[in-house]
Amino acid sequence: MRKKQIEDMVTYNPGDYCCVDERKDKSFFGGFIDKEIRIFTGSVYSHCFIVVSEDGDIVEAEPFGARLANLSEYAGEHLLFSNTNLSQGQRQKIVESARSYIGVPYNFLDIAYLGLALKGIKWSWMLSEVEEQKRMICSQLVAQCGWNATVPEWLCGQPHPQLVTPGMLASLAMS
Repeated sequence: MRKKQIEDMVTYNPGDYCCVDERKDKSFFGGFIDKEIRIFTGSVYSHCFIVVSEDGDIVEAEPFGARLANLSEYAGEHLLFSNTNLSQGQRQKIVESARSYIGVPYNFLDIAYLGLALKGIKWSWMLSEVEEQKRMICSQLVAQCGWNATVPEWLCGQPHPQLVTPGMLASLAMS
């Protein structure tokens, strides 16, 4: 498989995930959501996505729903790519899964639940809403794609993909 390189000489392959510490997009959603995720989860990493093509196409969960975008939108930002050893079959399944989630709505409630859960507050009514997968934040989308491709380490020790935060995925990528 051919590897692509971006400005900072980072290499990636389809099926990899990437974490972003703080997006330069300071629009309401770009700034506010990043800040809320960092505050609630206690992580400097506030966003992540799946690479779905050698040309840098990505699938990411955004406030208006999961979308297909391009890695070029993150040029000049600090990017942390996963280092999980994946088979070709796992990569293909991750890419297929990610593409199948395009259009899935975002869930702001999940950010609050994840922050509370990290502090030991786990309300069952919120958990059942979070686990339904009708809506996803970025890290949930990444973890779910890993789960679908039998990559359990992308659950970062959590019992369910919907309980994974961007910071957890960043920690896994740094290990």
